[in-house]
This record gives sequence, C-alpha cells and structure tokens, in this order.
Amino acid sequence: MKISFNPSGTHIDKESLRVRLDLIPDIGDLSYPIHHINAPTEVCPYEIGTKQFNEWVKTVPREWRTNPCLNIFIRIGEMTNLNDLLAFLAQRYTPDKVATLDTIQSYTDNIRLLVPFMADKTVLTDQRVKTKDYADLIASVNQRFTGLYLPLSKGISEIIAPGSITIGSDVIGRANAQSSITIVEGVAASAAGTITTVSIWFDINFGNATGVEIATFIIVSGNNLSTDDVLAWGNVNAGSKQDSTGLTWDVTTGHYIGEYFTGTARVETTLGSGSCWYKTGDNIPCTNAAFSTAAQIQSCGGVGTEAGGGWGGEFCGVAVAEFDGVVPAEIDGV
Repeated sequence: MKISFNPSGTHIDKESLRVRLDLIPDIGDLSYPIHHINAPTEVCPYEIGTKQFNEWVKTVPREWRTNPCLNIFIRIGEMTNLNDLLAFLAQRYTPDKVATLDTIQSYTDNIRLLVPFMADKTVLTDQRVKTKDYADLIASVNQRFTGLYLPLSKGISEIIAPGSITIGSDVIGRANAQSSITIVEGVAASAAGTITTVSIWFDINFGNATGVEIATFIIVSGNNLSTDDVLAWGNVNAGSKQDSTGLTWDVTTGHYIGEYFTGTARVETTLGSGSCWYKTGDNIPCTNAAFSTAAQIQSCGGVGTEAGGGWGGEFCGVAVAEFDGVVPAEIDGV
C-alpha cells in the first residue's frame, strides 16, 4: 500500500484545516482486486438500459487502473510541515495497522470496521484556523504537500470490533445511475452520536466525479432542509466504493446525509424504491431550502459511534428505511 496527497480535498470546516491523503492498494494487497478496475476510456453518452448504451458497453475501449481504497482526511495546523505529517504517519500507520487497514478494506461491508480503527489516526492537531484568507491558506498547504508519495510496509492484521451507528443507504453497485443534482438520502442516523466515515459509489461508465461534497441535513419544516456539517471531498474515482474518514460530525436521529458533485459522473442508484429529497444545482451548504421528493436510493452513507454507548449488535449491512409523505418519482429517468 501507499499514501498519496490529493490537493482536491484540502478544505476548512468549522475552523479545522483538513488535508486529504489517498490510500492506494498495491498488487498483493487484499483490497487490490476490488479497486483495480477495467474502466472505459470514454464517458458514456447514453442512458443506462438503452440499446445505444448496451452497444456502447460492448465496444468502448477500456484500460486498467487502481482506485484509492480509502480517502483519509487529517486535521493539521496552519504551520504543519511535511516532516510533521510524515512523523505522524510513521507513528499512526505502523506495519500492523496498515495490514489491518488492508484487511478491513477487503470486506464488502467494511465501513463499520473503519470507525473504531481510524479513531486515533486522523487528528495531528486540534488547533483552530486563525487566518482569515482561507483561499491563500489552502493554496499554501497544497504547495507544501504536493508530491507526497509514501510506500507503506505491512505487518500482521489485528481484530477490530465494528462501529455502532449508520446514516444513509448501502453503498453498493446498483442498476441505475443518477446525474449531478443535490440529493439527500431518506435514511436518518440510526442513533445520536458522531459520524466519522462516509462512503459513495460512482458508476464506472460515466467517469470520475469532481467537486464532490457530502453533508448532513436536518428538516426545518415539511420538505425544507438545511445543511449542518459539510465535507469538501474533492475528486472521487468511479467504479468502486470510495470511503472517506477523519470526520467528527455530531448527529441525532433527525440528521440525514446528502451529496452533490460536478462533471459527467453519476452515482449508483436504485429507482422506484426507498426515498430521497432532491434539488437541482449545488445546495451544499443551504439554509431552509425547499426540496422535492422521490422514490429513489443512492449509494451514499456513513457510519460512526453512538453517543454514550458502544456496539450493541452484529457486524452487518447498513439498514434502509423510508420516511412518510414521499411521492414516487424518477428524478431524471436514468
């Protein structure tokens, strides 16, 4: 495995400066077969399920590439330098920890295991950002860490107990795909606590996603929603489940998770079941914004730790539930 700095994810949220490191599997790693994918070299111009799409899938040129198996967001200080970050990585990502992380990422339903395992591996410092010019600080940080590429040694895998709360839907491959609008999953947080890891899956046929944003939402009234916490994820690879960890999002059973992205990408979707809210354009962040509803499920969800408690069940998949008052509809007919 190796770690690579990804400047598209550098952002400031609630005065905390976060940088994104991509964990990329190598040949021989358990997670390699999952994220080493045969991807089209062109973006699909047709709708899934059409005659044109079926012909395109058969003839489009393809190439092998390796997606990251995990996007790690680490909180750093304004003055954190490359040596500081390398020392933190050497201390927290020992060979046994790397082997455990590879094992976790090889499981289909891995996100619950990431929560407790990554608890002490994403905060270099709790210092708050004092600089007022956020754009200048982000540019400085990206220049500081650009080119960071760190091979990691593997030791012996450990046993990890799974995390305890979920938000959103199962992040799996699905039969349909949804283009770029703001969508909020109709599955609330299963309990009060802290969401630390989120996941999403983009369809391989429509290219990688750019400008990905994930946020928690609350209902103001009716179908009017406001955002709470926001992750400026950046560019996200298509073709396999992508996980992002290092978050500290406080949620209650009234919080929901949603996504927005740019480009030609489409998120894996199931039409005609489940529930969601949607609104055209980028509505992350938003305040008391009016959304529409649909019977639709997107592969976007998160996992965290329950407030005042621990794991109380078996290691299993993310539950899916519906909320009342949803009018079945297709958002764009994909």
